Amino acid sequence: MQRYFQRFVILKAPPGIYCNIDSFKRRTIYGKWYCEAQLQATLKTLLISYILTGILLVVLAFALYKLRLKEGQVNLMVYAVYLLTCLCGGFLAGKRIRQRRFFWGLLSGLLYFLVLFAVSWAMNMGSAIDMERSVTVMGICALGGTIGGMLS
Repeated sequence: MQRYFQRFVILKAPPGIYCNIDSFKRRTIYGKWYCEAQLQATLKTLLISYILTGILLVVLAFALYKLRLKEGQVNLMVYAVYLLTCLCGGFLAGKRIRQRRFFWGLLSGLLYFLVLFAVSWAMNMGSAIDMERSVTVMGICALGGTIGGMLS
C-alpha cells in the first residue's frame, strides 16, 4: 500500500492536482515536469490577467472622469473588464498548457475570482459581503476563463 502512495507526489501543484512520476517523467513542457509547467503557466496567466485588469480599470476611471457615466454603466463596464481579462487569462492558459484547455481556462477564471474576492474582503473587513454580486462576478470570471480556454 505504501508503494502505491509513493508513486503519487505533489510537485508544486495546486491542491488536488497530483502527478504520477512514472507516467510524467517523459512528458515535459518547456523542459520542466508537467505539473510544474502547469503551475507556472497558471500563475503567469493570473499575473497577466491582473496587469490587464489594472490597465483597463485605469482606462475606465479616465472614461468615468471625462464622460460622467452613471453608476449602472460603470458596473456594467467593470463586469466587462472582468469578462475580458478572464477571457484573455483562459486563452493564455490554454495556449501554454495545451491539454484540457477549457479546464485550465476555468481554473484560471476561478483563481482570478478567488484572489479578487480575498483582496476585496481584506480591504473591507467590517462591511457585509454582497453575495449576489460575488456570485455574479464568480460566474462571469468562470465563464470568461472557460470560453478563453476553449478558444485557445
